[in-house]
Amino acid sequence: MSPEKKKMISRKLIIILATLSVSISNTIFTIPSKGHEENRTLPGLPCKIDPLEEPELKKLKWTDQEYWVWKQVCEGKKADLKIYIKQKKPDFYNDNFPLETKKIDELRILTSDFLRTILLYEPFHSAITEKGVIISGAWFQERVVLSSGKLNEDLSLWDSRFDNSAELGLVHSQYLLSMDGSYFRGEEVNINGGVVGGSLFMRDVTFETDIDLIAVKVNGDLDFSGSYFRGEKVNVGGAVVGGNLFMSDATFETDINLTGVKVNRTLDFNGSYFRGEEVNINSGVVGGSLFMSDATFETDIDLTGVKVNGDLAFNGSYFRGEKVNINSGVVEGSLFMRDVTFETDIYLIAVKINGTLDFSGSYFRGEEVNIDSGVVGANLFMRDATFETDIYLTNVKVNYLELGDITIEGSLYLTSTEVNNFQIYNSLPIVDSVNITNFTYNQLNNNSVEFLKNTLDKLEYIPQPYEQFAKVTRQIGLQNEGEDMLFKSKDKELMQELKKWNLAPVLGLLIQRVIIGYGYKIEYSFYLSLLFLTLGWYQKIQESKRAKEVGIDSLVNNIKPAILLSLFININYLHLAFILFLRNFEIGIGRSFLYSLDTLLPVIVLDEKHKDIPISKSTRNYFYFLKLWGYLVVVLLLPLLFR
Repeated sequence: MSPEKKKMISRKLIIILATLSVSISNTIFTIPSKGHEENRTLPGLPCKIDPLEEPELKKLKWTDQEYWVWKQVCEGKKADLKIYIKQKKPDFYNDNFPLETKKIDELRILTSDFLRTILLYEPFHSAITEKGVIISGAWFQERVVLSSGKLNEDLSLWDSRFDNSAELGLVHSQYLLSMDGSYFRGEEVNINGGVVGGSLFMRDVTFETDIDLIAVKVNGDLDFSGSYFRGEKVNVGGAVVGGNLFMSDATFETDINLTGVKVNRTLDFNGSYFRGEEVNINSGVVGGSLFMSDATFETDIDLTGVKVNGDLAFNGSYFRGEKVNINSGVVEGSLFMRDVTFETDIYLIAVKINGTLDFSGSYFRGEEVNIDSGVVGANLFMRDATFETDIYLTNVKVNYLELGDITIEGSLYLTSTEVNNFQIYNSLPIVDSVNITNFTYNQLNNNSVEFLKNTLDKLEYIPQPYEQFAKVTRQIGLQNEGEDMLFKSKDKELMQELKKWNLAPVLGLLIQRVIIGYGYKIEYSFYLSLLFLTLGWYQKIQESKRAKEVGIDSLVNNIKPAILLSLFININYLHLAFILFLRNFEIGIGRSFLYSLDTLLPVIVLDEKHKDIPISKSTRNYFYFLKLWGYLVVVLLLPLLFR
């Protein structure tokens, strides 16, 4: 036989063998289905698909426990390998499984191929009952690979051990996927891009590995409640959860990435413990409420740009990272931070809260609580709280601000804050320093009035805070309080200008203070004018040619008839004084008073004859001063009529 013929024959043999191997492979994994309903076992009857009775299926080389598991699944029962071990070795059992293994636990070992075969290939797939696959207490020593698989039934792998984790990337499950109570180690648990039509349960699970759920879509709930995470990261970024996302009562010794997550209902971290570097929910969207109450965070929290359609609650939690960041967050409900201990900075810059922001009963020991440019639609409560930190409420807009029984060992900044109603109850706040520049409000109670008075007393001169206080106190019927504070503010302005040696403003302020009390105590002008008028009257009397006749003796003689007259006609002493004035007017005292008054009043002329009355030079100089005083008072009082 020629060499060429030998080559041709060998090629044909290779093709035939390859064809046979492919056909055998297809026979093993794609045995023609008898129809979904035909393969299913009726309740109470033995499994229809028995690999030990079909020659082709014997080639699968399953272990005894795998045959037993399949029989349980096929008959619609829970395949609990604890029961299998008791059947085989009644005297031996490991109570610490899945965290620890013993020799006896080798009876639990299942392979990834076995699991993949019954879930994805016929005749097994169609023989699974409506109860799905429930396997408990299994031990998978190799990596479980179900990636890109399509699961048409519930899959529950409870209390099982995964030594090399699991690969379920892009898996499509129409129903429930559950791994409750299991233990994962080795490589990461990967469900990246998976779609679960029901819920995904990983409750009370121990993860000594990373978890990748990036862009996973779960139509039901995603539940990690009670689990323990000890890898480097839990990555659920971009996930979409149609129900609730539970991470409550869990321990996270790892970073958590929920960036861009969308949860249709509740996101719950209540009672959990966090000890990684960061919990990141940046730009997340929560259709219901976000709960982080009664939890311990020894990590940073990033909620930048988060949107919560319900409430955001941190009640009773403890924070010991570097910062809690909720900048630009939107909370349609309320943000509760009651009875919380913060040993970290808090940033709520540009946050928008349609309901209430409540810090009541909390303790703050970082460097700052910053709510700059925040908007609170309802109430901001800061009651029974202690702040060993600065508080920045700058540029905040809030309807109702309430302080009560709080201590602020740092500074309180209310710069450019807009408050409709500012109330203080119980004891006044203890604050190191307060900045209320451009702080505006419409309503106050007695305590908030006292607090603002104390603050203004310590404040350097800035017009706005004093003017705002006066405006509101005037509206609530406390006009004197406001005007007293405005008077003090001008005194501060005077001292401020004096320190700068600005003599012109100092002179102007001094004149205003002395004459009209800066316009807030105009009675000053009346008292001084009366004094100067009396002095002028006295000087004119001394100038009178008849000064001797209007001495004391003459005055007494003039009084006697008036007293007798008043007794006779039964008039009071006011009338008596008037009679005295009229009586003495004719002899010079009254005329001197009228002359002095005529000099004091600007523009108005009471008697043209006063211009011709001769007076000495010294007396004339005094009346020049008196006339100047009159004009000065009028000039200073006129603007007050239009204030």
